[in-house]
Amino acid sequence: MVHNSLTVSAFSRKISWDDLQRGDLVFFHGLGHVGMISRPGYMVHSPHTGDVVKEERLSGWRRESFVGAVRPDPKGVRLSIEQRTTPEPPTLTTTP
Repeated sequence: MVHNSLTVSAFSRKISWDDLQRGDLVFFHGLGHVGMISRPGYMVHSPHTGDVVKEERLSGWRRESFVGAVRPDPKGVRLSIEQRTTPEPPTLTTTP
């Protein structure tokens, strides 16, 4: 899976709050926080740096901070991975 929210968005279908399904990625606080729908009305996420992943009910507060959701398209994710350019590892050379 790609690690950049803009890339995820480019290769994904946009989803409204009312159409969320298991596996959809949900974004909050101006894309500053992301979770994944685990079951109807719940998401898994890491609440803050250093915390463990938790399941949380999607409350009214979460809905207020909701900025969008995407349903990753497997074909698009695969294409993104194929297009990614991986830099060659540095070559070690020895000098006499």
